[in-house]
Amino acid sequence: MQQKNGMEANTRKLLKLLKNRREKEGLSLRALSAITGISFSTLSRLEREDYDAEPDANTIARILNWLKEESEKAGIILKESALVHFRAKKNPDPKTIECLLEIADLVKKQYGNS
Repeated sequence: MQQKNGMEANTRKLLKLLKNRREKEGLSLRALSAITGISFSTLSRLEREDYDAEPDANTIARILNWLKEESEKAGIILKESALVHFRAKKNPDPKTIECLLEIADLVKKQYGNS
């Protein structure tokens, strides 16, 4: 579901988690930038919701990596963030993505989360 500023609902939820954790840990935007590798200006725009479209795949990947279990507990999992893992090809075919996600689910069921 698209929001007025062009962000998907899950992206807005992810950004709220990011801000809440940053504030909980008492981190400045500059400190979070150093930890995540996301530029200060990008973090600032994201927290202000001053963004015309979705953050790029690298930014989402860095946020998910920092949040880890918090994002999963909030229901933001691989399927919602799948394109992050397909960066090598800019516009992958949707059917290809769906097949790869099905394979990932099967592997996860067979071998667990490790």
